[in-house]
Amino acid sequence: MDIFLLLRVSDMENPRVAARGREGRKKEPQSAEDRQYATGSKRDMGDRGQNSNAPLLAGHRAVRHNPLMIRYMLAAALLLGPSPAAAQTGSATPAALAGIAGVTIKYYDVTGITPEEIRKSKKAARPALPDNPSQRFDVLSTWKIETSWATETGSTGCRVVDPAAKFSAEVSLPRLVPAEGQDEKLLKDWAAFVEALAGYEAQFMQYAADHAFDVARGIEASNCTKANDASARAIAAVASEVAALRAKSKPVKGLF
Repeated sequence: MDIFLLLRVSDMENPRVAARGREGRKKEPQSAEDRQYATGSKRDMGDRGQNSNAPLLAGHRAVRHNPLMIRYMLAAALLLGPSPAAAQTGSATPAALAGIAGVTIKYYDVTGITPEEIRKSKKAARPALPDNPSQRFDVLSTWKIETSWATETGSTGCRVVDPAAKFSAEVSLPRLVPAEGQDEKLLKDWAAFVEALAGYEAQFMQYAADHAFDVARGIEASNCTKANDASARAIAAVASEVAALRAKSKPVKGLF
């Protein structure tokens, strides 16, 4: 089973400077957008995954918002085999993901009244990587950490204040369309299967969400000229840990 990791870094700066006193107000220019891509394979990531406030200083306060977005698309081929337990035909958020702030579930519909029919439908309907439509997966998880901060300039120089890091994610999962002929066992197995997929992805989303604070702390420890780099490094560190966690995790096996 191959695992694919697509890393996209978008560093978009939209600074605003509010100058006090007779200096008036001025706006800083936007920076250029920078994008980087990295891909991983089974060899380097492992056979895991699923296709499965601070006081003001004398002088000026420059409010500089620097959203730094890094999106991670993590997916892998689903292993077919005996089913453990996974989520209903409805669109209620699976319990494993419901408790993670910032996570949105996106469902894609599959049809069928037998495991074979459902597998065939799922294979055709499952989402693809945006930059590579030929790569389609049962589960596609994307997450990002957006950062912002302000700078204060006074008699002692410039410093970073009010750092913030916000986590958000989208997890695509299959949803079985109700149909006549779907027996109780099939529905139970399907519910268990989707819940297991959600539980598998939840561990990675939870880790990234929990460590968004580390990103904000890294920005706070930097300075006015290096805050953007500190933000990027901290987010990349979280991504690296998520990838390592995924590599060590046992993939979900399922009837579907």
